[in-house]
Amino acid sequence: MKRVLTVVFAMMLIATSLFAAGVELTGVGIRSTNLGGNYRAVSNDWSGMFWNPAGLVWSKGLKAGASLEFVSPSVGYSALADNTPLSVTSTDEIKNEPKTFYIPAAGFYYSNEKMAYGIGFWAPFGLGAKWDLLNTSIYNNKYPKIDYEDDLQVISIQPTFAYKVSNNLSFGLGIALTLAEISIRKPGFTTPEKGEGVRVITESDLQGSGTGFSANIGFQWKPVENLALGASMRYYGTIGMDGTLSANTYMPAGGDVISMVPETDIKADLPLPMNLGVGFAYTGIKDLLITGDIALTQWSSWDVIDFTDTQGKPVKTI
Repeated sequence: MKRVLTVVFAMMLIATSLFAAGVELTGVGIRSTNLGGNYRAVSNDWSGMFWNPAGLVWSKGLKAGASLEFVSPSVGYSALADNTPLSVTSTDEIKNEPKTFYIPAAGFYYSNEKMAYGIGFWAPFGLGAKWDLLNTSIYNNKYPKIDYEDDLQVISIQPTFAYKVSNNLSFGLGIALTLAEISIRKPGFTTPEKGEGVRVITESDLQGSGTGFSANIGFQWKPVENLALGASMRYYGTIGMDGTLSANTYMPAGGDVISMVPETDIKADLPLPMNLGVGFAYTGIKDLLITGDIALTQWSSWDVIDFTDTQGKPVKTI
């Protein structure tokens, strides 16, 4: 027992660096994460509701679990002297402000080896960043020290159903309520009319939230005893966002703060990228699991997000 506890504790201390799309979070389930997400053909615990719901029927009884992912991004940035206002911007490499994200996931289900029912929640997308890039103290000490700040949070709550079609084929389906929040605060620069002098800084602050729906569908097929094949797709409907936009201009040399855009109601459609993939799992060698997946994420859906006012007039584009 002591040896088992030692191994478990050691595994908890392992930090895995994931270099991916930056906002896609895939740390749902401890075993699936340690397998690098190659889980579509395995998918035999609660995290299968995320990876491939068809796998739930291959176990029996009431099952539950949870996981917690820690993400602490570290990035360096160097301003380019030819396209930045050097009077307020540092050209030395700057690190982002330290920030750790705690991302929970959990779920439970019941299976009688013919049908399975469950519910789970997780954050499929998220993260954010804080940057202190501008030397605002020499421009206007009223300007916030953190110049750039953004945050995206997406949470899915998914009831799930799985059914064993035959002795070697299963099907799973989940329909999820998806909640999203987005915040973006950043500066913009206005050049004086004659092209001389210090650029004026205008800070914009955008806040929004909304709800939508998503679906997770999957299949598992076991053509022979020691081989399983899996396929799944996570599809996200566009989330209708409602929020506010405001903007304040900070005059140089400690001058006044002028409200350029009073708090304005805005709307936007936030698309989330579809993900689909296939995988295999082989257990024909004693005490060894060989598994692999190949997946595609539709990042092309993240092109331009247009924000409009309540009358549909364009207000801002990201």
